[in-house]
Amino acid sequence: MIAQGARLFRQYGCSGCHGENATVHAPKLQGLYGKPVPLQGGGMAIADDRYIHDSILMPLKDIAAGYAPIMPSFEGKISEEEILEIIAYIKLLGESDRKEYR
Repeated sequence: MIAQGARLFRQYGCSGCHGENATVHAPKLQGLYGKPVPLQGGGMAIADDRYIHDSILMPLKDIAAGYAPIMPSFEGKISEEEILEIIAYIKLLGESDRKEYR
């Protein structure tokens, strides 16, 4: 599931903005899972399964502070199964022993 998530992360262009070598000003995802995310306008969210899921389908719902709302919605373009696979991959980003999936 994780390897499939890594493939989808690249296939859907996520790595172009959120990858280690991205030049677009987008939140880095390495080590993000389970951590608090400051939101525009105040407030905080935890980068858990629900937050990441919603960010993929409804990126304007909770915009990370300091970032422009430029992420496109993938609603209708990606299956629920694919979202879960991408989330499984994101959970492991930043863990040094999981680099084989990048």
